[in-house]
Amino acid sequence: MIYGFDTSHHQEFSDYSALNKTKNAFVFLKASETKWSDPMFKKHCEGFAKTKLLRGAYHFLRFTAPNDGPGQANAFVDAVDRSGQKMELPPVLDIEDPKENLDPAQCVTFVKQWLDTVQARTGVQPIIYTGGWYWRDPGRMNNTNEFKGYTLWTSHYTNDPSKEERPNYGGWAAAPFWQYFDKGSVAGLSSKTPIIDLNVFQGEIDDLWKFVKLPNTFSTLSTDKMTAVQLTLTDKGFYNGAIDGSFNSSKVALNKWQSDNGYPAQDHFDPNHWAALFDLSPKPGAFNPVHSGVVISEQLNIRSSPDTGSATVALPLLKGQALSILEEKDGWYRVKPQVEGWVKKDFIRTS
Repeated sequence: MIYGFDTSHHQEFSDYSALNKTKNAFVFLKASETKWSDPMFKKHCEGFAKTKLLRGAYHFLRFTAPNDGPGQANAFVDAVDRSGQKMELPPVLDIEDPKENLDPAQCVTFVKQWLDTVQARTGVQPIIYTGGWYWRDPGRMNNTNEFKGYTLWTSHYTNDPSKEERPNYGGWAAAPFWQYFDKGSVAGLSSKTPIIDLNVFQGEIDDLWKFVKLPNTFSTLSTDKMTAVQLTLTDKGFYNGAIDGSFNSSKVALNKWQSDNGYPAQDHFDPNHWAALFDLSPKPGAFNPVHSGVVISEQLNIRSSPDTGSATVALPLLKGQALSILEEKDGWYRVKPQVEGWVKKDFIRTS
């Protein structure tokens, strides 16, 4: 089970690098909708580039007119190209528009046009994001099996996707990517936009790596991703040099980390090596149920432990702020609005 999230112009980040200290491994970024480019896409691309997060871009499809699939597909690829960034994960088609004015057969043709055009331009088979509530609707996709050969990213909110059965729509046998919560929070997220969608990848790092477009040596990583490596080595106490994105600058520190963790001192890495460096995976099959809550006091301190005498670890939460509840203990909630900590249960309204 690998954690991630998705974001768009609805979210701002005050500190992208804060994500390097979380369990999140991937992020999907909204690039476009119809032929409109998301105004935050380029900023998000650049911000997440220097983190350990593997990035993918998605397009929000609206069924505008018959045979406009190629037009929207080209607008998406052009938006990604303009960012100047190379995504590490496949492109995604987000299909959930409740206002379409085409019949199901036209919708199927539209989707096929988009998928074929994007694959032809990028050389990568896209992922489909949707929900069973939408796909099964006889006035929408009418539960077509036409696209069962594509990887599914399903939208289905649940406390624990690891216990859910396979999707019961579209002929899909599994949903490797799963959006399980729509009112979550992650480190570095601005208090102005505190809510974000949370996801998991239903597998281990080897499975996720089958989707990843990255070289398999540290020496050939981009300057941005090597910056993430340097920041992580610094945080682990192995590196105290310049954060310049250079493999040569950090080679000695990287080799020392490798030796201390049972890896050969070399520039090659495999998925498990990558996961170990970045602390990406929880224990196999583990999942932390998440619930949502809202602060009901005027201000609420986040503390380091479930004790009123423990240190505060962040600025106070304000009334009305949404947060994710990770654990309950002795009248306290462990929460994660921006940084992880504990708050008194009495001052949170759950949902």
